Amino acid sequence: MKLGGQETLTLKRTKDEADLDVKISLPDLVNLDKTATDKANEELKIDKAEEAVKEVAASEKEGRHLLLHFAKGQSQLKLSLDPGRYTSEN
Repeated sequence: MKLGGQETLTLKRTKDEADLDVKISLPDLVNLDKTATDKANEELKIDKAEEAVKEVAASEKEGRHLLLHFAKGQSQLKLSLDPGRYTSEN
Protein backbone atom coordinates (compact mmCIF):
# COMPACT_ATOMS: atom_id res chain seq x y z
CA MET A 1 0.00 0.00 0.00
CA LYS A 2 1.28 3.46 -0.87
CA LEU A 3 -0.02 6.52 0.96
CA GLY A 4 0.05 9.86 -0.82
CA GLY A 5 -1.66 11.66 2.04
CA GLN A 6 -4.00 10.74 4.84
CA GLU A 7 -6.06 7.67 3.91
CA THR A 8 -9.01 6.07 5.66
CA LEU A 9 -9.07 2.31 5.17
CA THR A 10 -11.99 -0.05 5.71
CA LEU A 11 -11.20 -3.51 7.03
CA LYS A 12 -13.90 -6.15 6.57
CA ARG A 13 -14.39 -9.68 7.82
CA THR A 14 -16.71 -12.31 6.41
CA LYS A 15 -17.68 -14.13 9.62
CA ASP A 16 -19.07 -11.98 12.42
CA GLU A 17 -20.53 -14.56 14.83
CA ALA A 18 -17.95 -13.87 17.57
CA ASP A 19 -15.65 -11.16 18.89
CA LEU A 20 -12.32 -10.99 17.09
CA ASP A 21 -9.10 -9.18 17.99
CA VAL A 22 -6.60 -8.47 15.20
CA LYS A 23 -3.04 -7.20 15.55
CA ILE A 24 -1.45 -5.20 12.69
CA SER A 25 2.19 -4.09 12.62
CA LEU A 26 2.59 -0.35 12.16
CA PRO A 27 5.79 0.75 10.41
CA ASP A 28 7.61 3.91 11.49
CA LEU A 29 6.67 5.66 8.24
CA VAL A 30 2.94 5.62 9.08
CA ASN A 31 0.98 7.28 11.88
CA LEU A 32 -2.50 6.46 13.11
CA ASP A 33 -4.80 9.49 13.17
CA LYS A 34 -6.79 8.47 16.24
CA THR A 35 -9.29 11.35 16.02
CA ALA A 36 -10.19 10.63 12.37
CA THR A 37 -10.29 6.87 13.08
CA ASP A 38 -12.69 7.30 16.01
CA LYS A 39 -14.92 9.62 13.95
CA ALA A 40 -15.02 7.18 11.00
CA ASN A 41 -16.01 4.31 13.30
CA GLU A 42 -18.67 6.43 15.02
CA GLU A 43 -20.15 7.05 11.55
CA LEU A 44 -20.39 3.24 11.17
CA LYS A 45 -22.40 3.26 14.42
CA ILE A 46 -19.84 1.07 16.20
CA ASP A 47 -20.37 0.76 19.95
CA LYS A 48 -17.37 2.07 21.88
CA ALA A 49 -15.76 3.35 18.65
CA GLU A 50 -12.90 4.92 20.60
CA GLU A 51 -11.91 1.45 21.86
CA ALA A 52 -12.19 -0.37 18.51
CA VAL A 53 -8.73 0.67 17.25
CA LYS A 54 -5.85 1.16 19.67
CA GLU A 55 -2.20 1.92 18.99
CA VAL A 56 0.34 0.03 21.11
CA ALA A 57 3.82 1.49 21.52
CA ALA A 58 6.87 -0.61 20.73
CA SER A 59 8.32 -2.72 23.51
CA GLU A 60 11.39 -4.91 23.86
CA LYS A 61 9.36 -7.88 22.56
CA GLU A 62 7.25 -6.26 19.81
CA GLY A 63 7.30 -3.34 17.43
CA ARG A 64 4.63 -0.67 17.31
CA HIS A 65 1.26 -2.08 16.28
CA LEU A 66 -2.49 -1.59 16.20
CA LEU A 67 -5.03 -3.70 18.04
CA LEU A 68 -8.40 -3.90 16.30
CA HIS A 69 -11.45 -5.22 18.10
CA PHE A 70 -14.37 -6.48 16.04
CA ALA A 71 -17.40 -7.03 18.28
CA LYS A 72 -19.84 -9.87 17.65
CA GLY A 73 -22.05 -8.95 14.70
CA GLN A 74 -19.66 -6.25 13.48
CA SER A 75 -18.27 -6.86 10.00
CA GLN A 76 -16.06 -3.81 9.43
CA LEU A 77 -13.78 -1.23 11.04
CA LYS A 78 -12.13 1.86 9.68
CA LEU A 79 -8.73 3.30 10.44
CA SER A 80 -7.12 6.50 9.25
CA LEU A 81 -3.39 6.47 8.44
CA ASP A 82 -1.12 9.39 7.73
CA PRO A 83 2.31 9.06 6.09
CA GLY A 84 5.19 10.61 7.99
CA ARG A 85 7.92 9.42 10.27
CA TYR A 86 6.69 8.35 13.68
CA THR A 87 8.18 10.08 16.70
CA SER A 88 7.50 9.22 20.31
CA GLU A 89 5.79 12.61 20.75
CA ASN A 90 2.91 11.59 18.38
